[in-house]
Amino acid sequence: MTQPFRGDSSDLDTAPQPAVRMSDVAAGRAAGDVSSVLLIRAVVAGVATVVLLVVAVLLFDHGVRPDNFPSYVSGTTRTVITRYSAPWIGGAAGVALLAGLSFTSCSVDVFRRVRLQRARRTG
Repeated sequence: MTQPFRGDSSDLDTAPQPAVRMSDVAAGRAAGDVSSVLLIRAVVAGVATVVLLVVAVLLFDHGVRPDNFPSYVSGTTRTVITRYSAPWIGGAAGVALLAGLSFTSCSVDVFRRVRLQRARRTG
């Protein structure tokens, strides 16, 4: 059961907490660990971007199909009519959107890692 609010913040979980003091060694180790995690996330997101783009191209290729029909014009042997399948092309657009989001995630992680590495070198 929760206690009624009394107006002071001394007993609340959201009250400001004192800052954690870390040694330089511990802070460097934590920054190195964060840097490693950012690198792994960036690589995974980069690979996912490439895979999703390949899937999007394959889906789009499957949605656009040329069909050969008998000749409508004299002097030709066939007439090529291109058919477009909306579900396949829509799926390709959705997968391309996911690839864009994955690329954004990769770019942000690389940017954060570069900033962290730069801050570690200068500080």
